Amino acid sequence: MTGDSILDIRNLSVGFGKAEERILAVQNLSLTLKRGQTLGLVGESGCGKSVTSLAVMGLLPAKGCWREGKILFNGQDLLSLPEKEMNDIRGRKISMIFQEPMTSLNPVFTIGYQIGEALRIHQGLRGPKAREECLKILDIVGIPEPERVIDDYPHKLSGGMRQRVMIAMAVSCKATLLIADEPTTALDVTIQALILDLLKTLKKRGNLTMLFISHDLGIIAEVADEVAVMYAGVVVEKAPVEELYRRPLHPYTYGLMRARKAESGGGEKRRLYSIPGLVPSPYERRPGCPFAERCFRRTGACTESLPPLAGTDAQNGGHLVRCLRPGPEEEPYV
Repeated sequence: MTGDSILDIRNLSVGFGKAEERILAVQNLSLTLKRGQTLGLVGESGCGKSVTSLAVMGLLPAKGCWREGKILFNGQDLLSLPEKEMNDIRGRKISMIFQEPMTSLNPVFTIGYQIGEALRIHQGLRGPKAREECLKILDIVGIPEPERVIDDYPHKLSGGMRQRVMIAMAVSCKATLLIADEPTTALDVTIQALILDLLKTLKKRGNLTMLFISHDLGIIAEVADEVAVMYAGVVVEKAPVEELYRRPLHPYTYGLMRARKAESGGGEKRRLYSIPGLVPSPYERRPGCPFAERCFRRTGACTESLPPLAGTDAQNGGHLVRCLRPGPEEEPYV
């Protein structure tokens, strides 16, 4: 782990179920997140993004879940910590914005009580001091009339306001690492933009390091410094955001970029591109590249073993790709 890294995930694998019929949700995942950086983790539903975030937070179920590898946070392996020590880190040093605020917020407690819970546990604040701090946090995340909202229940707020409350809970104890799991999924475009602007402002103000999870390439391009692309539990490509969007090297990444918009030429409209085939079933793990069956570049070797995530920093600015035949197409998609 380098000196400027805050999170270093090494060969993380996560599986569910009995050994003989285990579903492997994440396979040999390695990511390094530098201090003050935003790393975008992008991929379609079911690729392992949220499982990765729950592994970092220590929120995977104790039974029926198998995991191996290391998750180093400031050099400390989170997977080896007892629950008591993990509870001290969770919420105080690492916090998370969950995907759906209406199911993440408790409907029977007020907004103030739920934000104040982390303040009580990690900072010992209670009574008027806790309420005062909650009001400050609600104001920071841009919630109007915080004196009224603090005593409201989640169902009284709009989706955008509930998401701001989730952000307020996440930043209440000034955590150094923030995990945002699809924080704008259920919001309309206008509210999405406001939430993204808020996150960027909080990042600059608090020197936050952020792991931003999304399936939306447009949002990732707006917030991330680096991007890791996941497919079927495997990171297939990782690069600085401008490099990845300018020159995708993995066929899956190229397909995602191409599917973002319909191409047009000679005045003729063309259909929106879609990647042929289907995502492989988690019950049918094969030894080779998980994308091989859908890949237009595949060879026999692609189905024999999983290629390493490799690249030469001096040549491509940290652009890593898990492919035996990587390469940009004739027309990069920007």
